[in-house]
Amino acid sequence: MAAFCCKVVLLIAGFGSCVQSATHNYRPLRYTIPRPLIQAFSPQGLEVSIPHTPGIQLFAFHGSINKFLDGTEIGDMRKHVLERDGERWAYKNSTVKLRLGDKIYYRLYVVKDNLGYRLQHGMFEVKDFSLPDKESSAPEEAVPAPTPQPPTLCSRTGSICEKVVLNLTQRVCDLQQEIDSLRETNDILKDMVKKHPTTSTTLALDGVKVQDDELGVIVQAIIEDKLGLPFKVDNIQRKRNGLVQFEVESLEKKLEIIRVAKTKLRHSNFRLVY
Repeated sequence: MAAFCCKVVLLIAGFGSCVQSATHNYRPLRYTIPRPLIQAFSPQGLEVSIPHTPGIQLFAFHGSINKFLDGTEIGDMRKHVLERDGERWAYKNSTVKLRLGDKIYYRLYVVKDNLGYRLQHGMFEVKDFSLPDKESSAPEEAVPAPTPQPPTLCSRTGSICEKVVLNLTQRVCDLQQEIDSLRETNDILKDMVKKHPTTSTTLALDGVKVQDDELGVIVQAIIEDKLGLPFKVDNIQRKRNGLVQFEVESLEKKLEIIRVAKTKLRHSNFRLVY
């Protein structure tokens, strides 16, 4: 149990960096969960497994029989596996009774290299039954029942840690899906803005109270000194409404100026207009 607690604590530590990576340093997914091997046994039993790949830390199965499983539903059958069985990660249920024609709707989670991955909307129809492994079906020698031991601090901590791991697994997978959607939306918006060159790189400042011949020096100083950005500005001119308009080299630099100005110009006499 002590070893289990250590593994869970290490996994939780990895999840902390995983969540931070997912929200601040997102990278495209490099692992795809393979289609699982699903075996239904007679008169009862079910096993769902995937092959081991170096780096896998957790395998989770959520499933329901003859009931569709949506993206957030937990499922009637569920387990998060922290140890692999040989060269496979397996969910095993020795009590469930299946019939020919039953449909198992399932969802899989895998944590690999501190990143979470999800396979959704899986469906398996029971068309035949598999034979149990000989080793598992062989009769076992009777052994004395172990003497019950009172729950230890480690066992209680392990249970709490396992629940935390399960919640973090779900949250990380949800975050990756949200980030993927945001990236697509961001790309679409950038393409739309770039179709209008006059607005994609143009900004304006309000509150610049200097002579027009000093505008270039003042605007450049605001960008470099107040915002701390090494961006060059061009085409600086005062408009009739008093705003000082200027251009930067790219849409990406414009967006960075807007992002930084929201914090660093908040309590100044200058206001960025875009």
